[in-house]
Amino acid sequence: MAVPPPDLPRLRTLVTYLRGELGRAERALSAAEEAEGPRLPDPPAWLIERSIGAGRLQVRVHARNAGTPGIAARPY
Repeated sequence: MAVPPPDLPRLRTLVTYLRGELGRAERALSAAEEAEGPRLPDPPAWLIERSIGAGRLQVRVHARNAGTPGIAARPY
C-alpha cells in the first residue's frame, strides 16, 4: 500500500483489517515454530583454550568456525 486513505472512516477500516491480518500471521508463525520443535542454542562466539596443568593458563582464543580448537577449549 503506497498511500493510506485520507479520510478517517476508511483509515479505521484499513487499520482494523491489518490488525486481523497481523493476528493471523502471528498465529501461523507460532504454529510453525511449535511444529519445528525447540531450537538449539547458538554455539558460543568464542572458545578459550587453556593449558594443561594446575594453573590452566589461557593459551589461545578461537573465533567460532575458525579452525578446530584443542580438547582444552571451553565456551566463553
